[in-house]
Amino acid sequence: MASTKAPTRQPQLIVLETDRRAVVYIELYLDAGYGYDMRAEVVCEDGTVSLSPTPPISIRQKGLEGFEVESDWRRRFAEAYANQMRGWVNSIRSGKSVGSSAWDGYVASKTAEACLTALRTGMRAQIDVEQAPTLYR
Repeated sequence: MASTKAPTRQPQLIVLETDRRAVVYIELYLDAGYGYDMRAEVVCEDGTVSLSPTPPISIRQKGLEGFEVESDWRRRFAEAYANQMRGWVNSIRSGKSVGSSAWDGYVASKTAEACLTALRTGMRAQIDVEQAPTLYR
């Protein structure tokens, strides 16, 4: 069924293959009408790790069990963003860089650009990124 909010933002499946041949599947639906829902799972040879919506409160009533789905991300990630900001401030104070770099942002932008090209053309898109400058290694 087409979204009335944004017809071009229907559920999308993105398949990425890294230079080391690892395959990444991303399912994306920007107009989910039921609320904000973010999950992740890494599947490896010896096990998995998952980030799923596991709320502290679950309701069981009238033969059903469930939980509230947040309307946006802010409450779920507030502590994580506060920790990230503290880390950034501490890195400035100590003079030691931590976290993502400008190069990481550049590569993420090139990846997004390739995804949009693939969406527009319906064809596989190559992500061409040269080796990171010495400053970022």
